[in-house]
Amino acid sequence: VLMQFFQRFLGIPIYSVIITLGALLFFSGVGSLMSSNWKKKYILCSVFMIPVMIFVYYHYLDGIFSYFAASSFNVRMGAGVALMIPLSLMMGIPFPKAMEKIKKEISNEYATLMYAISGAAGTVATTLALFLNVSYGFSFTFIVGMAAYLVGAFLLLFILRGEK
Repeated sequence: VLMQFFQRFLGIPIYSVIITLGALLFFSGVGSLMSSNWKKKYILCSVFMIPVMIFVYYHYLDGIFSYFAASSFNVRMGAGVALMIPLSLMMGIPFPKAMEKIKKEISNEYATLMYAISGAAGTVATTLALFLNVSYGFSFTFIVGMAAYLVGAFLLLFILRGEK
């Protein structure tokens, strides 16, 4: 959904992909690096913030884009990257803790399997998001995304039970 929003904002599809995918990958990696030693309560707080941030993006992204609409292309690119930072950081935070817990309590092989499932789920989610955008619109896809991250947050809560 964000790629398509940014495509309307920037006007060039390839730059939309570069900004959203590049920022998501880079800043979620930074979020993972930052949070690798965080306590459970901070990680869970940040994970439950993801659906909240998606909700905020849903309501305010068009207004922010309107504010920058008359700006130069480079300013819009910079604004696009800046807009991706908070959400991307939050999305990277839970991964190291969940993987560490799975490695410790189950096995390294199972953690590798979970990593593969995460990659496959990301691929399926991207395809599904495009289908939902075309079939039901951006609003519906944003709501599905919020719901998916809320379910993920509760699953992480289940995985991290008993941690300090």
